[in-house]
Amino acid sequence: MTRASAVAVTALLVLTSCGTGTETFVAPEETESVAEYPAEEWLRADVAADIAEEFGTRSDKWFARTPADGGPKAALVVRGGRIVFERYADGFGESSVMPSFSVAKSILSVAVGIAIDRGIISLGDSGLHPAWTADDPRSAITVEDLLHMRSGLQWDEDFATGDPSRMLASPAGVADYAARKPLVAEPGSTFSYSTGVSAILASYLGRRLGGGTALAGFLRDNLFAPLGITSMNLMLDESGEWVGGIGADATVRDWARFGLMVRNGGTWDGERIVSSGWLDYSRMSKELDGVYLAHWWRLSSTSLAAVGLHGQAIIVDESLDAVVVIAYGDAPDEDEGLQLGLQLLGALALSYAD
Repeated sequence: MTRASAVAVTALLVLTSCGTGTETFVAPEETESVAEYPAEEWLRADVAADIAEEFGTRSDKWFARTPADGGPKAALVVRGGRIVFERYADGFGESSVMPSFSVAKSILSVAVGIAIDRGIISLGDSGLHPAWTADDPRSAITVEDLLHMRSGLQWDEDFATGDPSRMLASPAGVADYAARKPLVAEPGSTFSYSTGVSAILASYLGRRLGGGTALAGFLRDNLFAPLGITSMNLMLDESGEWVGGIGADATVRDWARFGLMVRNGGTWDGERIVSSGWLDYSRMSKELDGVYLAHWWRLSSTSLAAVGLHGQAIIVDESLDAVVVIAYGDAPDEDEGLQLGLQLLGALALSYAD
């Protein structure tokens, strides 16, 4: 997802209706969450009949195509900790594990936040890869540079023909492949979206935790297990490290648990998972909405999105106390999942209009 497309899609936060013009309602700045959390099973909540109809109407357009034809596999809306809308394409259901693609980057962001909270790493850490010796200019790259995709490293993000596919096939491991790319810009100066820098970041955190599968265990113990996430499947490279930039596949309900924790400021049922300050860090930009910060797309001051290739998306919207999760097969438009999610948020916002 490019910065330009993110800015364009953010215009949908004006809450466009389904081809019938633009709604004038503006959501409140923030609603207080009821802080309700699912146990093993999710609870459901009813919405007004007109809102339920809007959910159906707005999703019909997208679900008219099958996943094989580029349509969605699933759409889920959570408000106040309860499911208010859930829809699956034929052949998929609540137990279906969906590929995350770059949605995984936002999970990595939270892992970094937890590690920073605990003093394991810091934003200013440099010398992040063994190949970057002290006299190597790449040793100046910091954790913060990687988080904001401003490493300065050469990278071609085209997934089919560029670096990601070659990186994933590298016998030396994904981080090693990415770390050996040359500098083409001053670290911290230029935005360049790169799954490779996520691999370097995940590898660095993993080494600080003990190496090998340590990061996967850290995530399991400090993020997935406390949230009741049981379906998560992390992609590990040849060296046993989590790839980081992709490969956090799960059910949409488990992705929603992650989103709900973010919505509630980093807490889960009374337990602090990650500091609220870390999540605020992903929103603190003086630039236009649509920028990429700390491995999240910032849609507005109260809305973040994790977006993956082929239409995967998690949208966390504080103003509506909502989490929207979209899973696709192979969307023809890379932002289609985000667009569908914002349309469903628009339907939910109608409940405030009266």
